[in-house]
Amino acid sequence: VVAIFGVLFAGAAYLPIEPSFPAARVVEILGESRAPLALVQTASYAALTTAPAEDDGVTPPPPLVLLSDAMGAVRGLDGKFVQSMESAAPLPCGASDLVYVMYTSGTTGKPKGVQVGHGPLMMRTSWMQSAYEVRMMDVVPFKTSFIFGVSEWEIFWPLLTGASLVLAKPGGHRDPQYIAQLIHSERVSI
Repeated sequence: VVAIFGVLFAGAAYLPIEPSFPAARVVEILGESRAPLALVQTASYAALTTAPAEDDGVTPPPPLVLLSDAMGAVRGLDGKFVQSMESAAPLPCGASDLVYVMYTSGTTGKPKGVQVGHGPLMMRTSWMQSAYEVRMMDVVPFKTSFIFGVSEWEIFWPLLTGASLVLAKPGGHRDPQYIAQLIHSERVSI
């Protein structure tokens, strides 16, 4: 979630990719999307750096930045980072500017990248807020994989309204007992 906001703050769009995908699939998505940079988890880094070369007919991945290194750099800045974020002028952004690109599952053939702009995301979260009204004291769980479209409102809706966002562990959505325990222990209200 922090990485997503970092990407958006930089004026870019994010492209979530499931870390468990085979490296060849990840490289294909990164090549097709023309991503200029990829934030990756340590477990994915080695597989992507040994992916097939361009002469094998595959576009090589973009420069890789370890997410742990990026987060370490942010933590190392301490208060300076917060001060720079508070004083930075927001980048101009229009309704048609991209927020994210999601790749379909490919059930009807080859997976395709679907581009989503700020306008549709804001319309969805505004509608949800008017229909369900999340308040600042509410707690909302984030339990969906980043690669599914529903994840965007699970992240942005509570944060845009000032509510708290509780992150479920990766794969936690598959365990009803874990989700029930999370709801209870974190006092999830939505």
